[in-house]
Parts: sequence; structure tokens; C-alpha cells
Amino acid sequence: LVHHAVKDDNNNPEKKLELMAFLLDVFPACASVQDSKGCLPLHYAVATNQDTRILQYLMDFHTEGVNTKDGRGDIPLHTAARNLNVKPDNVKALCKFNKKTAQIKDHEERLPLRIAFEVGQSDQIKDIIKEAWPDATEFMFGRDRG
Repeated sequence: LVHHAVKDDNNNPEKKLELMAFLLDVFPACASVQDSKGCLPLHYAVATNQDTRILQYLMDFHTEGVNTKDGRGDIPLHTAARNLNVKPDNVKALCKFNKKTAQIKDHEERLPLRIAFEVGQSDQIKDIIKEAWPDATEFMFGRDRG
């Protein structure tokens, strides 16, 4: 049910946050339920560019959600790195909640920063990911890249 609430096209973040609060207060475990694709509500919140408060709410209810891989092997930060329309505040929220999320590889053994480079993500998004793990560039390209 929370998955559908997150994906709903309702553009009113206040109403959506109110609905999320109600659903999670009644059934807190909803935040940790993976659907048939292995996605958490947090994956969908990132993919559909929800208000950052919704991401924060979901992370507060399921703290391991930022590190949970979906059926493809992606954590929410991988989803964000691929999303060229992602809100910078959402990337900041994911990285701030758990900086180690920037060190988790996807199903193709790529770091979130590498994904961001490959898809042509904005410098702002790449910088946010680099702030979470300053050694990411060195790890990706080697120490003597010249």
C-alpha cells in the first residue's frame, strides 16, 4: 500500500506526507516491504522524485532501506544516480543518512559515482556523492591516473 502511495501522481507533498504518516503509523513494517520487483517504497520515492521529507520519513521508519538492494541489485542511491531529474536534496538526504551508501556497488559492480558519470549526471549530483565518500574517484580510476 505504501508503494502505491509513493508512486501516486498526487503533486501535493503535504497530503502525500500526511498519507504516508497515517499508513506507517498504522503499519510501520510497510516501509521495509519489498514488492515483486524487490523495490522498497524508498526506491520508488527516489525514482519518482518525491519530496525529500517523504524520503526522510521512509528512511526513519526503515533505517536499512538506504542499503537495501532491489531485484536488479540497486540501492536507492543507484536509482538516484541514474535519474537525470533527481532532486539534489534527495541525493543529499540519502548520502547524509548513511555515507557508506556511496560505497555500495550495483549489480554490475559499479559505484553510485560511476553510474552518475556514465549517465551524464550533473556535476552537482556527482559532487554530493563524492562528498559522501571522498575517495570514490580514486577508487574508481586508480591512484595514479595522472
